[in-house]
Amino acid sequence: MILLLIVVVVRITILVTAQTHVHSDEAVIGLMGKHITEGNSFPLFFYGQPFNGGGAFEAYLAAIAFLIFSPGVIELKAVIVILSIITLIAVYLFTDKYWDRKTAIIASILYAFFPTLVKWNFQVRGGYAENNLIAILIIYFAFEIISKNSEAKWNDYLRLGFVTGFGLWCTELLALIILPVFFFVIISLRKNLKVSNIVVCFFTACIGYAPSIYSNLTTSGKQWRTLIDYMLNFGSSDSASATSLIDTVIRIITFELPRFFSADTVLTYKPDLPLSGGIFYTGFIITLLYIII
Repeated sequence: MILLLIVVVVRITILVTAQTHVHSDEAVIGLMGKHITEGNSFPLFFYGQPFNGGGAFEAYLAAIAFLIFSPGVIELKAVIVILSIITLIAVYLFTDKYWDRKTAIIASILYAFFPTLVKWNFQVRGGYAENNLIAILIIYFAFEIISKNSEAKWNDYLRLGFVTGFGLWCTELLALIILPVFFFVIISLRKNLKVSNIVVCFFTACIGYAPSIYSNLTTSGKQWRTLIDYMLNFGSSDSASATSLIDTVIRIITFELPRFFSADTVLTYKPDLPLSGGIFYTGFIITLLYIII
């Protein structure tokens, strides 16, 4: 409770003193929220993109804040701050239930004050802030099913399916979490996995993913075609030659992920790799291997 109070006070202080401006993406989402309140637009994705439902989701949240108060930067970013606080509570509850109180406190402190995560807890960029919460919920509900094993009910699979589908609508990047989590569930349950529960999970996932399904049905699969094309031709170099998917994955593992562990990330990507990022990333890999082995 004390940690939560400290986080709330710190978040509000940062919000009203250092977050009174917006990035271009944030301005677009704010505009989307204003259009929603005026009844002029009800977007399924970020303006100008056939994907990134998280941008639309944040716009609808912003629209609620605009209706209650008035359109403004603080109101726009406040919804993300609230999401970050809810995520912190989910992190604590999850680790406390499946590990212990000490681990829950440590995990909560890391989430609350890790530089990169703190920065994204104020960014209304579409599909980022809510993904922290959705990822935790997916893992939480998966652990619920695994711990109950054959006693898991259909409503357990309903929750997992809906959150999974909703997360994929917000951003397809969650597939990197969803695939190993579902693989882990299947391996853990083996013969205790009922077909009826699989059907429930699938159909509720479709409900959560409904905005994307509707969009693809009405645009001849534009979103899916765009994502497939993007994966096959991910990025380009300065010479405009396409970067292969394998090269991209290698770069993410050896360069981008270490940058995530440094104090400076996110909005403007600099060409160098901070030493702190390399050190903390190496420690993370060693810890991960120790846990696995």
